[in-house]
Amino acid sequence: MSAQGRKNKRELFKELTDSLKNYLAKKIKGETSYEPVIIPGIVQSNTDSLVASVLNENKATMAILIRSLEVYFDDTRDRETTNSDGKPQVTADYDLCAKVEYTFYSSAAKSKESKIDNCKYFTSRSVKDGHFVLSFGPDIVGKKKHAYGTVEINAEQYIQEIILRLSEK
Repeated sequence: MSAQGRKNKRELFKELTDSLKNYLAKKIKGETSYEPVIIPGIVQSNTDSLVASVLNENKATMAILIRSLEVYFDDTRDRETTNSDGKPQVTADYDLCAKVEYTFYSSAAKSKESKIDNCKYFTSRSVKDGHFVLSFGPDIVGKKKHAYGTVEINAEQYIQEIILRLSEK
């Protein structure tokens, strides 16, 4: 069962990465006159010479390399409340977060690494009721439809960060 869960999680992160590429391309096209090219697959070696080769091969002057992608639930706050019986209860708040590390390459400038980490409140759960502590956050695979929106917001934030570099010739 846990092997299937890991497989599902790997598949989800592959899908999220593919979506991130498309979100970035859509945002670049909307903000500039460029027609982005998405290179399929995973670049195993992210050396400057390999990126220069890919730029040259595609007759491009700029590239964005997605170095890592994490989508996760962050336990942001625990608060003590009382349940319907008047007994103490601890409730945890969870944010849905996307953390992406990018490197922007340009033939006109030095490469620039960025880390965009965005979080938004998602849900609250009771984690302690009486004498028992249960601390299970939401399942990212089960909530994958929400993960796509968080990754899209991350792409928007990144494009806003590099918009001036994109407009350089």
